[in-house]
Amino acid sequence: MSVKIICDHVVKKYGEAVIIPDLSLEIHEGEFFTLLGPSGCGKTTLLRMIAGFNSIEGGEIRFNDTVINSLSPAKRNIGMVFQNYAIFPHMNVKKNVAFGLTNRHVPPEEIEKRVAKMLATVRIEALQDRMPERLSGGQQQRVALARAIVIEPNVLLMDEPLSNLDAKLRVEMRNAIKEIQKSVNITTVYVTHDQEEAMAVSDRIAIMKEGIIQQTGAPREIYKRPANVFVATFIGHSTVMSGVLRKTELDLGGWTVNLDNLSPGTGVSVENESETALPGETAVKVSIRPEEFYLSDDVEGLHGEIGGSVFLGFYSQNFVKLDNGSDAEFVVDHKSMEREFKPGDRVTLKADIEKINVFDETGTRNLLTAA
Repeated sequence: MSVKIICDHVVKKYGEAVIIPDLSLEIHEGEFFTLLGPSGCGKTTLLRMIAGFNSIEGGEIRFNDTVINSLSPAKRNIGMVFQNYAIFPHMNVKKNVAFGLTNRHVPPEEIEKRVAKMLATVRIEALQDRMPERLSGGQQQRVALARAIVIEPNVLLMDEPLSNLDAKLRVEMRNAIKEIQKSVNITTVYVTHDQEEAMAVSDRIAIMKEGIIQQTGAPREIYKRPANVFVATFIGHSTVMSGVLRKTELDLGGWTVNLDNLSPGTGVSVENESETALPGETAVKVSIRPEEFYLSDDVEGLHGEIGGSVFLGFYSQNFVKLDNGSDAEFVVDHKSMEREFKPGDRVTLKADIEKINVFDETGTRNLLTAA
């Protein structure tokens, strides 16, 4: 049975060092929820607190209505998949998968039935008699996943499970994990520092920095409307520049944003006019993703010089040193444009005003409405 996980003002300390100062979070029943952030942000610490491997110095963690702070890991009914797989080298695949059931004294006929079903679910039934040293990394990861799920846990916890795999196998396994998770409908908490991986597998993502959640939302929501400059630059690529927000009489939200002649006179809709509608001009930060830039032949725009270009098959990523001193990136879809840019080429860029993000001057709050 899947459960809802509630973290209520959770605190984690090591001596005087505060790792997680005050964290509240709700993970829905059956959800694939990812903790994402740079190394040292507290995501694995939080996962281990949910698992029961780390103590809790403040607040509560609940599975549904049950407080689990003082429960041992064995009593939390969790499945855990580690970065290094942690499968037993002296047992074949079938015995590895059956291990948790055997420890729980499940009747042998029930073990046989459940292991067979799980081996089929993760598509390794043909490998059941094989020893771990004869398995590939992806196959070992499937064994670890099967062993974690076969005990029918309330919660599945996964700590950087794909980091030891090569790039192609990571893509294959992340798709398999998502498919398997949905088929068993188990509440899953997944830790990674890989943005693309998080975007591909998650129902929702929590972006963490220094033990504090910066934003929680669906992948599309976080990508399109990041809560602050940190999220905008951590998820994907963004060019961040200073700009000016002006109050106008326009019908389109009543605002214009100007950035070195970037789309002058174009209206944008802000989230809360009472807080931002200051007389005259308001300094802001503007973030623009590579795909939000487009080439222009107009005199007005952001002028710069190509510094380099990377061919990535369907599209090319181009790096520009703008005349205002900023570095920018834009992408070219080869289906619509075959032009090849060389270092030193001059270009003029404009941006899609409906897709850019505008933050307050400190970069801590997005002024735009949700996408």
